Amino acid sequence: MRIFVPLSAAPDSAPVIAAGTLVWGVDPSIAKDVTADEAEQLDLDAVQEAVLVTAHGATGAAAHTRVVIAAVDVPDDAAPAEAGDNGDHARRLTADEPVRIRALHVSELTAAEALADEFAPDVLWFDPSETAEAFAYASGAGD
Repeated sequence: MRIFVPLSAAPDSAPVIAAGTLVWGVDPSIAKDVTADEAEQLDLDAVQEAVLVTAHGATGAAAHTRVVIAAVDVPDDAAPAEAGDNGDHARRLTADEPVRIRALHVSELTAAEALADEFAPDVLWFDPSETAEAFAYASGAGD
């Protein structure tokens, strides 16, 4: 299962996502019954929910940076659905998960701007080899 995890800093060489962490992802039972295009749209919906919920919690300097979301693969049963106000694709990890980041998504707007925008936040895709560049973009370096 692909999950989407907000990151506040570049991960170390052996990242682990702790049990209890709020993440976003598409239920595997739904993903297997849709076309590839529909699955991609559902993943984008999950990423956008992750951006917006993270932006809601951003304070101080974090509100003026872009939101970074890591795409990570975990076992299908590692993150059951989470009821509440965190979006349709919210899930919670049940155990610590060693991870290998598959991609990074960075919001085009800062957290504060994303909340003020009436549209779903657009994100840029970065390969894991571009982690430094993704975090530089997120901080506003080079704007």
